[in-house]
Amino acid sequence: MGERIGVAASSVKSYENGQRAPSIDTLIKISKLFNVTIDELLGYSKRDYADVTDLTLEQRTRIEEMISDYRDLNHLRNEKNETKR
Repeated sequence: MGERIGVAASSVKSYENGQRAPSIDTLIKISKLFNVTIDELLGYSKRDYADVTDLTLEQRTRIEEMISDYRDLNHLRNEKNETKR
């Protein structure tokens, strides 16, 4: 991995062991390498993501529709629970 982000293998090992932190530039390279945000690298992301890179446009559209349907369902359930109170 060190070669791919332009640092020595010993630096990568020290990042993994928590002995030192990567620079901002290195964090950017690592995030691009793994296709994640810097927030995700640092453990601050509160959102879940699915990698849909290899899916067709039709498959992605169907997934987006399913997500929208589940959000609508959750919204309706929340409204129903609030009216019971």
